[in-house]
Amino acid sequence: MKDDKTHLCPTDKNDDWSWLSELFHANEYLRKLSVSLRWIDPKTPILRVSDKAGSIHFAEPKTKKDLKLIIHPKVPGSITGMLWAILQLPRDNPMRINEQMIDISIFPSVWLASVYIHELERFLTLLRPRGEEHEEDLMGRVRGRFLVDSYLKNNYFQKRHVVPCRFVEWTVDNLPNRILRYALFLSRRMLPVNIILEFGLARRCEAVLADVQLIRIQKDDFAKVQSFLQGPFRYYRDIIHLAKLIISVLDPFAVESRELGDMPIVKAFNTGSSEDSSIKWDLIDMPLLFEEYVRFVTRNDTNRRNYAVSLEGDLPLELEHLANKTIELDRPPIETTLNGNRLVIDAKYKLINIINLKTPHIDPDGTYHITENQQVDLRSPLESEAFERSTQVNNADIYQIVAYATHEEIRASSAALIFPTASNHQDVIAPPHYVGLGYPRNGNCGIPVYILTVRIDPMGIKNEVRGMGVLKDINLIRSKVAKEANIYS
Repeated sequence: MKDDKTHLCPTDKNDDWSWLSELFHANEYLRKLSVSLRWIDPKTPILRVSDKAGSIHFAEPKTKKDLKLIIHPKVPGSITGMLWAILQLPRDNPMRINEQMIDISIFPSVWLASVYIHELERFLTLLRPRGEEHEEDLMGRVRGRFLVDSYLKNNYFQKRHVVPCRFVEWTVDNLPNRILRYALFLSRRMLPVNIILEFGLARRCEAVLADVQLIRIQKDDFAKVQSFLQGPFRYYRDIIHLAKLIISVLDPFAVESRELGDMPIVKAFNTGSSEDSSIKWDLIDMPLLFEEYVRFVTRNDTNRRNYAVSLEGDLPLELEHLANKTIELDRPPIETTLNGNRLVIDAKYKLINIINLKTPHIDPDGTYHITENQQVDLRSPLESEAFERSTQVNNADIYQIVAYATHEEIRASSAALIFPTASNHQDVIAPPHYVGLGYPRNGNCGIPVYILTVRIDPMGIKNEVRGMGVLKDINLIRSKVAKEANIYS
């Protein structure tokens, strides 16, 4: 990489990439997408992407020039694997999805839409017609079950001809099916034209739901459908949950998805386009995805995404950047003993083991391929290099977890930083990497800070879901803390 002075934009207006520079300066979306453009000389643009994976398409409406960018995850298959675990999709055949979809799993919303279509088709194949239960006062006739108590109490003396009844309306046009129909509509709209299998499955689903009214589902509809799921539609629970995720991601304004506290994974998805369609994106926030994955594999059974406490008082120099801030743990502390000892964990999406990142390249159609947290020279992509490949634990991360653990509202007895890895997990936990941090407790000179890893490669995720990875390590820490508590009690 050259060391020339960085320029904000090219001085040569005839440069091939001048339109891209103008697009970046005129658009406010790029900051949200974690994409930046800089120039090391007037003709050498450097594009950098941080903490996102997926696809971005830049287009210049007047000249028709465009740039297609595919951002691969650091660990191949990690997006698909972590999502499959978090969504608790069927584990009997993790490769149920069309193999073609594995190749485009870097299009997160497309992958999610395909998953829904496959699961919906399987659900509808096994589905029997289900009715919607109603209570209604009928004139001079009985339908379904005659509600005798209600009739004697309210109608017998004054309006004997009005008969209260409870019956099942056998129609497919009901709220649960309308939710499924709308999620199917959004999913099919996301599919690229070359995904033949998914289009075929979508048409079969549409045929089954042909008599269901297509309406835009709102947030209130998910509240209303809960009463259905306790009765004759109880078998809809899983597919309705998946449909809710689909609608939350692909039509966020319909359900105010960012307020859906029970589905924090929604916040990891970022799909949309600028008003003039000059920028289109389908991305997933990898740190948010990893945090949700860690919550799942550590068996966090609460819907609270964050455990927040306020920092007050004087802080040491290393923690001054946290002054007057609210710290948010990725999950509530884990109780280690009955006498109040706790383990605080924090997920850090930073690889601490070296892995071979893919070299940037260009497809014949001009699509650029890079790996997250890489930068690419748009003129000479093969000369670009990866950055931030340090294998060391950052001191700031250690200070941060100590600040969390020693907070007076938490007062944990131990802490752990959890990092992603793609290597084989160790069966025996190593001694703490750091000791003597924080306030003295239980006869120790502070709390131990453990460095743990959780696998995010497809093969390793299977063990993590079974509790044979980081959860096993956490249980070992809990056992150790319990023994120490008995010694000092």
